Amino acid sequence: RINFVYIGSLSTKVDRDIFGMVDICSALLKKFNNVHITIGGTTSEKELLGRFNILTSMYPGRFIFAGYLNRDEVVYHTSNAHFGFLLLDINSPYRASRSPNKIFDYLLFGVVPIIRANIDEKENLQRCSLLYGREDSLGKIIQDIGYYIENRELIQNYMKEAINLSQLYSFESVEDRYSLLYNLACKNKEN
Repeated sequence: RINFVYIGSLSTKVDRDIFGMVDICSALLKKFNNVHITIGGTTSEKELLGRFNILTSMYPGRFIFAGYLNRDEVVYHTSNAHFGFLLLDINSPYRASRSPNKIFDYLLFGVVPIIRANIDEKENLQRCSLLYGREDSLGKIIQDIGYYIENRELIQNYMKEAINLSQLYSFESVEDRYSLLYNLACKNKEN
């Protein structure tokens, strides 16, 4: 069993490529009987809900649209995943580099991030993530994920590296920088 997870914004009107993620999920579910996918978050978008309903009925118990999840449920699903999605819409006008918390959560639990986004820390993340640029097609992403599904030792290696890498981003590792930032902010407020 290979578990995939995405819990977060399901708005197709901002910057996430939710429909692309659903297309990837559909292809993986069709090709691999051992793939299980959980998507969490809230949406009222009829087209998206319709696609979730189709996948739920086609792949009962293998595709789960969980809706809103509380913190403990998010931790449960994330900690049981092998892969986690973070795909941005290639047509989104928002292209600034970012450092999304979702990736650091994935690393903490040893989840292999599947990323198509302009992100910070690419050099470190390439050791344990599947990284894609705007020019990479969904077909390429599906093919690459399939390669890892068929080569489980690679998934295990990436998962171990994700846990190791997560130590660079723990609160303890950045505590001094946060303290400095807060002290500077307080000092500037006094002036």
